[in-house]
Amino acid sequence: MSEDAVELEPTQTFNDLLFEVLGYDIFDQPVVVQFYNELTKNWAGVKYGLSASLSLCEKFQPCQVKFILKEQEILEKSGEQNINGLDKIMETNRICRLPKERNFVTRHDLLYNDLIKLLEVESLGWREEHYESIGSGFIKALTDLLWYIDPHHEKLNCRSCIIPEIFLSLPQYKIKSSYNLFYYTGKHKKEQLKREKLDDYLKAIEHFVTQPWAGQENWKSFISNVFELCHSIRKYISYLESVNNEMILNHSRNEPIRNLLDNITLEVRNKQRNFDLKFRNISDLLHNSDFYELHLLDNYLPKDKRIRYDFINELRVDCTFTLYRYYHGNYLGTLNFIWKIPNSVSEQDKNQEAQTLILANEIIPTYFTRQMRKNVTEKVFLSLYFFLFYILTLNLTIVIYFISIL
Repeated sequence: MSEDAVELEPTQTFNDLLFEVLGYDIFDQPVVVQFYNELTKNWAGVKYGLSASLSLCEKFQPCQVKFILKEQEILEKSGEQNINGLDKIMETNRICRLPKERNFVTRHDLLYNDLIKLLEVESLGWREEHYESIGSGFIKALTDLLWYIDPHHEKLNCRSCIIPEIFLSLPQYKIKSSYNLFYYTGKHKKEQLKREKLDDYLKAIEHFVTQPWAGQENWKSFISNVFELCHSIRKYISYLESVNNEMILNHSRNEPIRNLLDNITLEVRNKQRNFDLKFRNISDLLHNSDFYELHLLDNYLPKDKRIRYDFINELRVDCTFTLYRYYHGNYLGTLNFIWKIPNSVSEQDKNQEAQTLILANEIIPTYFTRQMRKNVTEKVFLSLYFFLFYILTLNLTIVIYFISIL
């Protein structure tokens, strides 16, 4: 702009021009002077620097002049010269990178990709070529474990095997969904968690987290969550082992696992004149029965388990009775018996009560252990062996006798 231009006499020097612009002299720093050549469209240097005469600028109207501190020019040039291919390679190798996301074909791929995004949010990655080899292997191992336990979060929580919050923050869990939806929607046998598979998945993860890169400062927080997940899975594996050992012990027992003394309850319920009419059938049954006559109550109970539970708890009729309950301890539920007894305690007969109780105990089914079945099978085969041996011996004796006669 013309208003920014500085006018000086041609006899003056570039040093006078610099002083006019700055308002002070520069004594201790060398300065490079350049002017803009309109013909070449480049900046050209002034041979004698600040001591050169401004008459040089008469040929270029207006003349653009640039002053550069020589130290800054040297630094700029040296900076340009120091950047070489090796430095660029080293700088590239220092950048942390993550494996490429998979093409979304299955929801297992979706889980894999979401874990990559989680690491990206945490500003984590691998240097050099390790992001494709070690990185993809580690993410795959973590994906396989999370996929396998995906349908069983509630089961793990019931055993206090808590999944770290960082993994529950994955997108599908945030919207109260799951990754392995096929487990719920597919018409196939629902596979339960197996100790061997869990152990294999943990070994695959532990192979990676014991490597040097996992001890780096930026990885410590994430790896601690991975260790916490592995600890919870190890805890559940220990639970499965204890259940398996207990089952083996039960199978090898020579007597039934459940006994009557620990698994029955007896309750006397007194007469109640005003009772719910839904108990009318049971009331009529007891009225038409003799004292201490045993009846199977299950024949008169509702089929729905919840309604049946409330029905038994609320059961009251217009006569006193004893309620006998045997707990199977499995899907068979509870076996219920009932018999009428006198209303007055003084009239109740303990001997008849005991006989009825023994009769109920005899009706209770006995479930044999595998060892008990094995013992019975061995006895049967042994008896059959001796019986056949006896028959063969007897026949041989008869044959010998007839030969001797002949």
